[in-house]
Amino acid sequence: MDQNWIAFLITADVMAFLLILGLRTWLLPEEK
Repeated sequence: MDQNWIAFLITADVMAFLLILGLRTWLLPEEK
């Protein structure tokens, strides 16, 4: 695989992680 594909995978993974984390924080604020 070339560098761009690896960078894209890492970026997508980080974005998904932050999105899920943000949704959990927004939906379950009391859990923190």
